[in-house]
Amino acid sequence: MIRFILTLILIVYGFRLLARLFMPLMVKTVVKKAQENFNKQQQRPAAQEGEIHVDYMPAAEKKKNQLKDKGDFIDYEEIK
Repeated sequence: MIRFILTLILIVYGFRLLARLFMPLMVKTVVKKAQENFNKQQQRPAAQEGEIHVDYMPAAEKKKNQLKDKGDFIDYEEIK
């Protein structure tokens, strides 16, 4: 039991030591990637006034008969 507790404590302190060493490197990498993405977005050419740019075009939908979706349709004549 004591051996298990000592092993657990050693693992926890080892993890803390490794975290102190590697966390700054990981944070620098994430910050660098975020800066690169931001700079990439800023370098896009600005659109001229009146110019339209579409980034996403949805797939064309098949046109269906609109009456099929609304149930039965019965022709009638109004009687006065």
